[in-house]
Formats: sequence, structure tokens, C-alpha cells
Amino acid sequence: MERIDGYDLIEKIGEGGMGQVYRALHRRLDRQVAIKRLAPQLSHNQDMLKRFLQEARLQARLPHPNVVSIFDLIENDQGIFLIMEFVEGQTAKAMLEGRHRLTMTETIMIAEGVLCGLAFMHRNGVVHRDIEPSNIMVSVNGTVKVTDFGIARLVDEESGLTRFGGGIGTLHYMAPELIRTGAVSFSIDIYSLGATLHELLSGLPPF
Repeated sequence: MERIDGYDLIEKIGEGGMGQVYRALHRRLDRQVAIKRLAPQLSHNQDMLKRFLQEARLQARLPHPNVVSIFDLIENDQGIFLIMEFVEGQTAKAMLEGRHRLTMTETIMIAEGVLCGLAFMHRNGVVHRDIEPSNIMVSVNGTVKVTDFGIARLVDEESGLTRFGGGIGTLHYMAPELIRTGAVSFSIDIYSLGATLHELLSGLPPF
């Protein structure tokens, strides 16, 4: 079993453009965590590295019941690792698989949880920019948590990351203004949530 500075990797539970996500065990605390490992080919890309480190800072300073928590950031000769809260449950996307659509009750529960998380993030000046079914976790006890802030940024922040513009996000859920001009505002998260809820209820994205 592979080990990372006090953690045992148990299994891979996800993979995306930024890297892989593993379920792991903190040996000293005997606590399960999720570890996001930055893809090796990206760890040498300074722009992507800035985005990954920004994800850690944003999530670490935004503790909220509907936002996945960040515990630590580890950088060593094996790579860069983001230590996160492990949510025992499944994504909204996984809930759709095999069922094609969710019930109204389930969809309302997810909408309320995501809206609570978004309201908190927006009050702190943060736009998520990629709300979609795979970035919404539902725990076994029914708690809804927003995850994956790899492409989020502060609305008022002036940084070299703006050039990613409208190229960031998942097309089916991206607001028209984000696609056309790369304009970032709180409303693009609301649009993405609307597209997500449409898919949860109907089985298909609206466009």
C-alpha cells in the first residue's frame, strides 16, 4: 500500500483534469480522508500549480457544512497532495446512473444544500464556476456538500489565472456569458445549478 507522509492510500475514488482522488487513512488519528493528487504532468506547470494551491487556500478558509473541508496540503518528492474531508456517500452524477432521474424530494434536498453552500461562498466573494452533478456529494446521512474548487477564484482577485476565462467549466452547465466572453459573476453558479437540477429531474441537461 502506498504511503504519503502519515497517510495510507486505500483506493482511487475519482479522477479529473487536475489529478486523481484517493480514499486514504491518517494513521495517527485513524481517520479516513480524501487525497487529491495533482497530476504529475501538471505539477511542473506553474499556471496549473497556482490554480491547485488556490483551491487549497479557498477551501481551507471557507468552513461550512455544505462545503467539503480542506485539512492539509503536502508537497514532497512524490508530488503535491491536497488532504480533504472524506464524504461517505456518492455524487449526484452517480445517483443518476442506472436511475436516469431523481425524485422531486431528492432534487429539492440537493438544491437546498448546494444553495446554502453557494450563498456562503458568494458572501465571501468566491464563484465556484463548475457546479454540475459530479461536483455535488450526498453523504449517507443526507448532507449535501459542494466539492472541487479547482477552477474557482475570487471575483475581485487580480491574478494571472484570468486567461483561463471561458475555457474552464463543463460545457453543458456553463452560462452563455461565460462561454461567450469569460465573464465571471455569481449568477453563473446559479445558471449551472439550474442546468444541474434540470438534469436531475429529467435525466438530460437542458441544452
